[in-house]
Amino acid sequence: MTVDGEGMSGVAVMLTGGEEDMSAETGDDGSYSFSGLRKGDYTVSITNPDEARYEFTSTSESVSLAVGQAQNVNFAGAMTRSSSISGTVTVEGSGLGGVMVMLSGAASGTDTTDAAGGYAFTGLGAGTYTVAVAISGQDADAYVFETTSMEVMVGDNEPATANFAGTHARTASVSGMLFVDEGTKNDMHDEGEHPFPAPGVVVVLVGPGVEDRTPTVTDTTGAFAFTELVAGNYQLVVPTITPAVATLLGDYAYGGPATGYEIELGVGGTHMQGIPFDITHTTVNFSVSLKSGEETGDALPGATVNLYSDAAGEDMVGTG
Repeated sequence: MTVDGEGMSGVAVMLTGGEEDMSAETGDDGSYSFSGLRKGDYTVSITNPDEARYEFTSTSESVSLAVGQAQNVNFAGAMTRSSSISGTVTVEGSGLGGVMVMLSGAASGTDTTDAAGGYAFTGLGAGTYTVAVAISGQDADAYVFETTSMEVMVGDNEPATANFAGTHARTASVSGMLFVDEGTKNDMHDEGEHPFPAPGVVVVLVGPGVEDRTPTVTDTTGAFAFTELVAGNYQLVVPTITPAVATLLGDYAYGGPATGYEIELGVGGTHMQGIPFDITHTTVNFSVSLKSGEETGDALPGATVNLYSDAAGEDMVGTG
């Protein structure tokens, strides 16, 4: 008597049809025997030791014996396959589809997670299994899993669960600096344009989720940085500047777009964004003096000075 090819001991075997019924018990290798039988028709039967664990194609066989004949009657069974292992592969609560899940151990197989991150292996027998997920390609860099393999013990007719939970890789960053947009007015930090060392200006990074808002403030050099970011689409904005900060800025005001700057970050990506500030008020001081050679005399009172905004002297700003 065997189960999945292995002998099963301690199983009662009954023989009927002779002058008297006989019984035997299988040994360590699953074998049994009845000897000293007369010719005739007999029935050999067993009782399934545990119907929840084993299933047999037949538990009773008929056999006809001739004089001096030996017959072999084997009962081959199998472990029941009514257990299962299922679970999900998620990243910060969202299902991750298209991930290969591999089963090994008492049985083997593969499955691929659905759109909700779910997978399942059914028709399993009792035993110890290893469930592993294969995170490959871009996903291997984009997500971090504490473990990608689990050992699972399954009993007869039992379901088991193996869930794999990961997080987004936080390896991207956005940084930048305030600058005086005094050259070509193009919102870009061009060569020759000076940094604007204004501390305390609030800069907000919105995204990648609609409700995700991360604020920071500029340091004494006018620089700012957002680190440990996940891949995704962001918006970098300068919110309404408070009167207190406006006083500190003096004759300067934010000169970029009200909607801010769209930024797309890949895994481990970096982005540098300059924030333009415009000069809102400039004071120009003049002094008129008489000069003789290299010598300059005292300032001359009563001289009239005209200030124009163009080199041709057609657009007068004022006179004094």
